[in-house]
Amino acid sequence: MSALRGAAAAGASAALFGSLAVLGKLPATPPFTVVLWMNVLAGVAFLPFLLRHPVARRDLPLVAVIAVCGGSLAPVLYLVGLSMTSSVTAALLLTTEAGFTLLIAFALRERASPRGYVAMAGMLLLAVVVATNLDFTALSLAVGNLLIVAATLGWGIDNNVSRVLSGRNAVPALVAAKCLVASALLAVVVAVTGSPPLPLAADLPVVLVLGLLVHGTAIWMFYLGLREIGAMRTGAIFTLSAVVGAVAGVIVFPGQVLSVVQVAAGAGMIGLALVLSREARDAPAPENGNTASR
Repeated sequence: MSALRGAAAAGASAALFGSLAVLGKLPATPPFTVVLWMNVLAGVAFLPFLLRHPVARRDLPLVAVIAVCGGSLAPVLYLVGLSMTSSVTAALLLTTEAGFTLLIAFALRERASPRGYVAMAGMLLLAVVVATNLDFTALSLAVGNLLIVAATLGWGIDNNVSRVLSGRNAVPALVAAKCLVASALLAVVVAVTGSPPLPLAADLPVVLVLGLLVHGTAIWMFYLGLREIGAMRTGAIFTLSAVVGAVAGVIVFPGQVLSVVQVAAGAGMIGLALVLSREARDAPAPENGNTASR
């Protein structure tokens, strides 16, 4: 039952996060300010859990790592990159996060059965198909695309560090700690760069949704997945965020289209993600700590 709950949580997180490829294009507010308030809103929403179940002191350095990599750097890079490319391309490039997560998880001793490794290789191959539409002559090292790939590396590091933290701390409290530390860091960056301290009034509804759902709730669901089924399987299921984002991009921005090849490859990724989610074996479980509030 815990595996099913973890898979469901990872799937819900993927669905929420996939919308970032569309919603992240809407605000006219500069990215530093948007990400600052995404973290502030999520951190304040989950603060009561942190007050009740403080993060273990020994884990504070690791909280700083995920706050920098996943809470601050990655979303800023993603939003900046998103402003330079289409939402469909940005969504499809999210598949590289799964690749980074799986590789780092493998290095940290999570393993899979032979069928799991075949599924992993197939997913990465299909990710290339989805991202390129098999048109390799048109590939370019666009700055926006590179920034998005860099963002997914940051999230991949965050995912594996958070795998350890989520096994030793209350998950909602961990969300609050990560987002509040990221808020403090970004407040300094906003001040130094001269970015506006507040979002534009017209952007407030979108920023509210980004902070509470796409950032806060999605992180919470993702960390539950990490705790229950590990980084490798959670990362595999999370590839669905690319499919969600690409489909949403086509719907919201009609000028952006997906080919039959990309749709077929995306469907294949879904099937292989389900296979890997069943075949992966977790690394040795982290030492349990304060996990009273899930």
